[in-house]
Amino acid sequence: MKNKKLFGKLNIIDILILLILIAALVFVGVRLFGRDGGGPATELPTSEPNLRFTVLCPQLPRELAEEAVSALQGEDVVVGESIVTPRRIFNSNSLLDAEIVSWEIVEREDGLVDLHLTVEAASLVGEGTYTVGKQEIRVGVEYSVKTTRVELMGQVLSMEILS
Repeated sequence: MKNKKLFGKLNIIDILILLILIAALVFVGVRLFGRDGGGPATELPTSEPNLRFTVLCPQLPRELAEEAVSALQGEDVVVGESIVTPRRIFNSNSLLDAEIVSWEIVEREDGLVDLHLTVEAASLVGEGTYTVGKQEIRVGVEYSVKTTRVELMGQVLSMEILS
């Protein structure tokens, strides 16, 4: 009879270890794949901005600049359980308290265009610098403008402290 058992003899310690392993797997599965089934998506508000800055994305093909502007004017998107505008800054897989509020395509003589993006943000101020997410905001510094639909590299051209 002993040879016909699949696992052999199991004592109480073996059973407890198996139960703990099964519980851990269930916990990980629920955390990774489970949904709480909360209500419908709601609009995610932004705080009052304290900083406005303009990012220059230079020497772009006209088609790229126009497509970026079209994406910024598109429909709202659902992120998690929130409805957000496609102009909302989304960086490091997080929605930031910042939004692109205006844009301008400027012609160049070489057939390319410059895209100016104006961002308003509720930035953090510390150690003498303003930050939006993990990026410091200073005139002349490189800035990666990321939303759920657009990602462009540029340089901070100007900044204005709002409050």
